[in-house]
Amino acid sequence: TYVDYVVPAILVIYYAGFRPGDVYGLRWENVNFQTKTITKVIEKTAHHSTRPTSFPISERLLGVLEVWWIENGQPKTGYVFPSPRTGRRLSAGALGRRPWPIIKKLGGLDPDLDLYTLRHNFASQLIMSGADLMTVMKLMGHRDIATTIDHYGHLTAEHLRSALVALDK
Repeated sequence: TYVDYVVPAILVIYYAGFRPGDVYGLRWENVNFQTKTITKVIEKTAHHSTRPTSFPISERLLGVLEVWWIENGQPKTGYVFPSPRTGRRLSAGALGRRPWPIIKKLGGLDPDLDLYTLRHNFASQLIMSGADLMTVMKLMGHRDIATTIDHYGHLTAEHLRSALVALDK
C-alpha cells in the first residue's frame, strides 16, 4: 500500500494532529492497537514535562498504522518511521524539505502551505465539527487552553451563530 514512509507519516500528522517532530520520534512502543491509543512524551514540551500523554487513535489513523505495521513486519519496537538509510530517527526535514513540496505541486495545493498546516487543519476540523475547545486542547497536546483559544478560538464564531439559529428554531 505504501512505497515508503512519506504518505503514512503525513497521514499521521493529518489524522492525529501531531507535530512533525512527534511523528519522527514516534515508536511502535507508543502505539497500542488494542486500546487504540498513542502514548508518548510530547517533544516540544518535554523540557517542561516528561510525563507521557495518551491520544486516542481514530479509525482512519488506525487503518493507516495497521497497514504500515504489517508492511514493516509487525515490529514490536523501534521507530514507526525509521530513516531508510540509517534505520534511526528521521531527520528534521525528512518530510518538509523534499516530499512536501512535490506533494503540494502534484495535489495543486498552495505552494505556501507548510507541513504544519496539516496540524492546524486537524484542530480546525475538530472545532468546525463541534468539538469543544478543552477537547481540542487535549488532542493537540496543548498545556494551556489559552494556546488553543489564541490559535483556533476565531473558528468558534460561526458555531456561536449556529447556536443562536438553533435556539431561534
